[in-house]
Amino acid sequence: NLLPAQLVSTNNGQAEYEISKGFCLSATKITDNSKVTLRIRPEAIEITKEQKPNSLPAKVLTTRFAGTVLHYYLKIQDIELEVVRLTPQNEIEINELKDCWVKIPSEAITVFP
Repeated sequence: NLLPAQLVSTNNGQAEYEISKGFCLSATKITDNSKVTLRIRPEAIEITKEQKPNSLPAKVLTTRFAGTVLHYYLKIQDIELEVVRLTPQNEIEINELKDCWVKIPSEAITVFP
């Protein structure tokens, strides 16, 4: 998942990047460039049925089973993300969901200038 982003604010080595209007992610600040690309590891994205702190609402567009790996294609506002799981997370039947919640940990994000 490679997403263009705009630096919004910084605080104590952390930066807030806007991906889409109102959709921001926090990551370690590594550059003073205002325009960056964020890489989000698909295996680090958490999917849940209920809202959790710092989670975002998402829609499941499609799922794909490839051997022992499940690929989920999600949409958050106008951004599409791929999530990869070896087994269904917490026994959630995500392929039956239309709406879900997504949490993207800051340690799963790499910033490229």
